[in-house]
Amino acid sequence: MPHIIVLLTDGASNAGPYPLIAAEQAVARGVRVYTIGFGTTNNSSVMNCGNPFGEDPFGGGGFDQFGGGGGGGFRRDIDEVTLRQIADLTGGEYYAATSASELESVFANLPTYLVTTRETIEISVFFAAFGALIIIIAMVISFLRQPLP
Repeated sequence: MPHIIVLLTDGASNAGPYPLIAAEQAVARGVRVYTIGFGTTNNSSVMNCGNPFGEDPFGGGGFDQFGGGGGGGFRRDIDEVTLRQIADLTGGEYYAATSASELESVFANLPTYLVTTRETIEISVFFAAFGALIIIIAMVISFLRQPLP
């Protein structure tokens, strides 16, 4: 059964194992990795995540006055090269999203189907062995109850 991982990131790797080594381990385990870069590749542009409430739900300047976060605009530098390499190495795909609506579209396009395989297993050997075992047990019990003269 194929397994997948969805890797959603807003930047470059800065902790944990080296991403391409982790991707090689995923390949060894038969796991496909779909990578999503959420943000911009240009560190000088601001990404608008949108606000579903239309205004700051907390009143006032909200988090935007501190340079982003909380659903406001923020800057990120995505390592697209590594994300593409991870996806290619594992048989997944790379997606880029710069807004909440694009991210929703990416999630809608991720694979949602199940791959099934049919495998035939011969089990008649087990029934034959079980029958032979019952015959042997019956013979042993028969000899114990009435030994030969």
